[in-house]
Amino acid sequence: MRFSVLTTGELNGIHHYLCRTTQNIINSHLMKKTLLIILSSFIISGLIIIFFLWFSDSAFRKEEIYIAAAVPLSGNHRSEGRAMLNGIKLYLDKVNHTGGINGRKIKLLIFNDKNQISAAIDAASDITENDKILLVLGHFSSPTCLAVGRIYKKSGIPAITASATAEDVTLANGLYFRIISGNRFQGNFIATYISKSLYKKSACIIFSKDRYGTELAEYFEKKACDLGIRIKGKWGFDAKNGHLNKGLNKIINSLRAIKNPGIIFVAAQGDEGARIVTTLKHAGANYAIIGSDAFATDAFTQRILKYPQEQAVPGHFSDGIYTVSPFLADIANKEAQVFRQEFLDKYNEEPSWVAACYYDAAHVAVEAVRQSKNRENENIRKYRRQIREHLENMSDPEYNSVKGITGNIFFDKNRNAKNSLSVGIYKKNKLLPAFSQYRQLLSDDSSDHNIPKGPGDESAMIVIDEKVMVKTQIVYTGIDINEISKLDMKRFRCTIDFYLWFRFQKDFDDSNIVFVNAVNPIKLGKPVMEEIIRNVTIRTYRVKADFKSNFNFYTYPFECQVIPVRFRHISRVGSTLCYVADVPGLPYLYKKNVRKKEINALTGWNISEIWVYQNMITPSVDDSDAYDPQNPISYSQFNAAIRIKKQGMDAALKICFPFFIITVILFLVYFVPSDRIEIKISMLMGVLTTTAIYHSEIRSDIPAEHILAIEYAFFTIYGAAAIFTIISLMTYKQQKQRTAL
Repeated sequence: MRFSVLTTGELNGIHHYLCRTTQNIINSHLMKKTLLIILSSFIISGLIIIFFLWFSDSAFRKEEIYIAAAVPLSGNHRSEGRAMLNGIKLYLDKVNHTGGINGRKIKLLIFNDKNQISAAIDAASDITENDKILLVLGHFSSPTCLAVGRIYKKSGIPAITASATAEDVTLANGLYFRIISGNRFQGNFIATYISKSLYKKSACIIFSKDRYGTELAEYFEKKACDLGIRIKGKWGFDAKNGHLNKGLNKIINSLRAIKNPGIIFVAAQGDEGARIVTTLKHAGANYAIIGSDAFATDAFTQRILKYPQEQAVPGHFSDGIYTVSPFLADIANKEAQVFRQEFLDKYNEEPSWVAACYYDAAHVAVEAVRQSKNRENENIRKYRRQIREHLENMSDPEYNSVKGITGNIFFDKNRNAKNSLSVGIYKKNKLLPAFSQYRQLLSDDSSDHNIPKGPGDESAMIVIDEKVMVKTQIVYTGIDINEISKLDMKRFRCTIDFYLWFRFQKDFDDSNIVFVNAVNPIKLGKPVMEEIIRNVTIRTYRVKADFKSNFNFYTYPFECQVIPVRFRHISRVGSTLCYVADVPGLPYLYKKNVRKKEINALTGWNISEIWVYQNMITPSVDDSDAYDPQNPISYSQFNAAIRIKKQGMDAALKICFPFFIITVILFLVYFVPSDRIEIKISMLMGVLTTTAIYHSEIRSDIPAEHILAIEYAFFTIYGAAAIFTIISLMTYKQQKQRTAL
């Protein structure tokens, strides 16, 4: 057997190696043990927290706030009940999403009253038996509200309706509030509108013999007589006697026997009104008809659409029918436009005035609960009394009102909201704003800038039930794009060639409009077309000019830009002039061959969408001609937004491909041996230099103050190259030290 003799140096080396190895093993075990302890602590802590939250949630979560909704979920008015619920839920969901009321979530309890008195009484009894419900939203109709009012009054529960219009709903009950106008105002308003805007001198009345129809007919007739309108006929019908069709036919025959009956006012529920309209127009008769607010509900439109003639030709029966509504989105405020879009996104349908008004009712209810500042588990009757008191205190339009989507909501002494009504006219089964509206002024001060000097006639201002209202001209406005060119990203501008048209009644001074975002002032010049059809003027211009835009570069190179065109009238304030997007007027331009049908977009871009809308704006300090800090003035502004997107994926792939090459090079650096440090450093420096040059090229066409999403890729490459360089140098140094040893 052969033995090798080790020198002292070799023995010392072995000793040091064994010591280091032993220490490494010890350190490794200690590290594993430490990590195990830390991980176990996290797991145990997490389980404790989950257990605590699961079983003690009530210790952290405040008690919920309960609000009842009494709506018809079945029966003839279930569509209105669904609209009521959709409006209420949309607002309450937004409140709960932002933390509720002082940290307390709102719980909505839903009761089906079927829009029947017996079912409504049962629902009201169930509501009063629940000692957590603070207030009620509903009921839909006047009969149900009147039937349950005494039940709520006895229990001290405040209630808010946004649909029942009978005067006694609020007059006979100090706990019932209404955020729309009652029958008295509606009847007076319709008669005034017929006289002052439609210039009718005679009328006939058809009404249902229930509280709703009887009251409306009574107030309308009295006001019409005061205004000099001759009532040539008045007929009532009973929808519950089982002979509705026979009764309606008798009324229609009597009406047809009258020569020049004038405008026909129909005060009836929506489905009944649809029967009357189709019977009147069955033989192609062209009667002038105006309906109550029930004509603006789904019950009316859905009933009309059941007729084959209306299905084959939309508008066969409904075209030209006027109606009033507490809400028309096309001429509503900015908050209403937001509500409309949120409603469309959530329910995939246009909101009716019922949905809009109950959205506002929920808003008013939440504000009353919020202001009550009542403690949890306090006496429920005291809590309800405080809520009622806060509702009653919402009586000042400037200091104590709720800014709703139907206007500023505040109550008069009879607990009725003092908002005005909008007037709509049906066109192809769609309810559009009529050319003349009346908007309520919050002040009757004649020095107020918002009071118009008028369209020029004695009807410029009216007063109904102490409400001062001014005449508002509706101008339907449309824009059709021909070409977009000269996109200058650095100067935030481009050139737009488009047709602009106005559709209006009477006079409209379109020479005094200012394009808010035009680079240079624009004068419309001579119209390319002007035509008058049945007292409606259509005037079309062609405009080609430079417009400013706030481009968004963040998503570069997957870009999507919005280019706006905005204008308002210089002198006509929002209370006298309101623009409405004229979607129905667009086919008329093609029919008249005013323009070519193709749109020339920018090279490399596609026009993906064009949408138009109006909003009320208050000029800023930059608009010196209209800015008045002491008395801010609102103007109706027309807006067209043109969305353009990068064409195809070629440009994006072309821009992103260098990143792929650079990433591959960085990956290959890993496989270069550590002792070939010169090659590694050369490759890394090449990556950094190439990236910097490429970064500079991309930046050359875009303003420096904007950060691009793609720049995060550049920053990542810079960081990765720097880290790889440091690691390569450290590895090379350690390897050199080991070699030296």
